[in-house]
Amino acid sequence: MVLAMASAMTARAAILEPLDFSAITGWESDDHSAALETFRRSCAEIVSGGRAFERKVAFGGRREQWIAICKNAETAADAKRFFEENFQPLRVNDPARPEGLFTGYYEPEAEGSLTPSAGFPVPLYRKPADLVAFDAATEKRLGVKYGRMTGGKPSPYFTRKEIEQGALAGRGLEIAWFRRWADAFFMQIQGSGRVRLTDGSIIRLAYAAKTGL
Repeated sequence: MVLAMASAMTARAAILEPLDFSAITGWESDDHSAALETFRRSCAEIVSGGRAFERKVAFGGRREQWIAICKNAETAADAKRFFEENFQPLRVNDPARPEGLFTGYYEPEAEGSLTPSAGFPVPLYRKPADLVAFDAATEKRLGVKYGRMTGGKPSPYFTRKEIEQGALAGRGLEIAWFRRWADAFFMQIQGSGRVRLTDGSIIRLAYAAKTGL
């Protein structure tokens, strides 16, 4: 099930079938106010033009449409009514796979520290300044989309093994320190996560970049 500004259409082999909101199980009892508050926070990014719509999207609508909806969200007094008036629910049907497929998102949480110690020896790094995206010709030649410039020439970036062996150490890139390599590994796989610090507070991590290796 998805929400979109759309009518009946076909997405590759899948068919997107418009539905009434009343057909969505649990819609009447959902926390629409919480959803609206989350949407308003997303609007700050959309309106600012930041990373919104970096890529061409087939069914997501145009930026000017989203800006208009974000404007409506600012003054919406009835959250449920706001979504019903501004969005169209769609059922995704794939004739080749009528049984459907559900995937989930997992946000891992791990104990961590802002400083290294014997108990927290494993670093997690922020995006290095020398990590760059190559143009299409360089990507084709090197076989990697991301890398770094070495002596004025593009080259692949450090591998995971090289990074774990200390290739980025001493550059002030450490965001947090974990007890185990597995904790850092799962944060990287998921692209985000929560770090519970020793004082009980939480910091949240979000995806920034990848090395391509």
